[in-house]
Amino acid sequence: MHGTPYIVSDVMTHTVVSVGRDAPFKEIVQTMGQRASGPGR
Repeated sequence: MHGTPYIVSDVMTHTVVSVGRDAPFKEIVQTMGQRASGPGR
């Protein structure tokens, strides 16, 4: 890789969301959708 190295804050948001270890995939997707941020949100 060439160019300027990235740091975590360059590519990650500051919002943190958690679900239970046994959460079904649909619950994970739903939770992420409710907490979505970014362009157009």
